[in-house]
Amino acid sequence: MRGPQRFPDAFRAHRCLFVNVPGCESEAVYTALFGANSPGPVPLRWYEERFAPEFATSFKFAFVRDPLERAYVAWARWREARLFQAAESSASLDEEEDFDAFVEGLAPPDLQDRLDFRPQTDFLEDSQGRVRLDFIGHYESLMRDFQSMADFLCLPAVLPWSAPAYERTPRSSRYAVGPLARKRLRQLYQRDYEVLGYA
Repeated sequence: MRGPQRFPDAFRAHRCLFVNVPGCESEAVYTALFGANSPGPVPLRWYEERFAPEFATSFKFAFVRDPLERAYVAWARWREARLFQAAESSASLDEEEDFDAFVEGLAPPDLQDRLDFRPQTDFLEDSQGRVRLDFIGHYESLMRDFQSMADFLCLPAVLPWSAPAYERTPRSSRYAVGPLARKRLRQLYQRDYEVLGYA
């Protein structure tokens, strides 16, 4: 993954560093806090290796999400895009596999090839493999955690959607995912589960 060639002005102005983790509403958080020109999903180590002085003095933060929920939502978006493409081209699409079958076919190299499925800790680890952040917010408490960051940075920021949209966690996916797929996801995202506080 590539990142910005210069330390983002918004980060420099607020002496902070926001790590954008795909699938965790990171783009919405960035836009609400800093406006346009998001550097996108760039790993923490990219900043550490290229902007060492800024890295050392910046308040580092990110938002994360339950690995099962994140994978399920990424799969649903991927499947929806495939169905849309097939409809646009008037092509027929074979019966798609369900989420459980999709998960059973996943291997670690597949996660690296698909940004939305890449483990969250891949974005959050420094060059020594440590998660060195000053604050980790959670999607499941996004409104509260976002407000904490906005207050800390002294920014009069609000997220563009209403609180109920964020506080609602799509727990229905838990019931749609079979035990073998849940076990496989725990294996694939073992470090995320261990480090990010998801039981």
